[in-house]
Amino acid sequence: MHDIKVIDKLLPESFQNRLEEMLTDGYFPYYYDAETKVQSNEFDVGQFIHNFFINNAKSSWWLEIQPIFYFLEYNYNIVFKNVLRAKANFLLPYHRQEPHPLHIDINDDRYYSLIYYVNDSDGDTVFYKDFSKKVTPTQGRAVFFRSNIPHASSSPLFSKNRIVINLVGELNLDRINL
Repeated sequence: MHDIKVIDKLLPESFQNRLEEMLTDGYFPYYYDAETKVQSNEFDVGQFIHNFFINNAKSSWWLEIQPIFYFLEYNYNIVFKNVLRAKANFLLPYHRQEPHPLHIDINDDRYYSLIYYVNDSDGDTVFYKDFSKKVTPTQGRAVFFRSNIPHASSSPLFSKNRIVINLVGELNLDRINL
């Protein structure tokens, strides 16, 4: 499998719209996090987050994102056998557009990450591994990569927000079809 794989139209349009409506509804519970990545001494902006799944604890909204796993399995044979984290990140516009602090999700070759872009936005994700690659958030797009590849989000400059769902976990590697 390639180190970084962009998948357009991961989900049917009706489910894309449902996720966007859910995550932009005024009643969806976000929590403020002062940093986009923990343990950084670099300049950073805050973001709003919702942990669907972390440390084996599930939020009451966990079932709402479950179809993502089914579409990954059905269309790409990507099966998460051990989910470490599933969360939503909600970034607001910032007066300058530059990547947030570089980070890895977990330093272990066995783990993979998926960033699902909930909405169109101008806040790119930047990847670094022997090269630089930028992925522009487009509703329905996902980027799939090893969790130990350094990457960084960017706040939008012109869009009203940037919303992603981030999944991190161990895969059943015998089945991947990318």
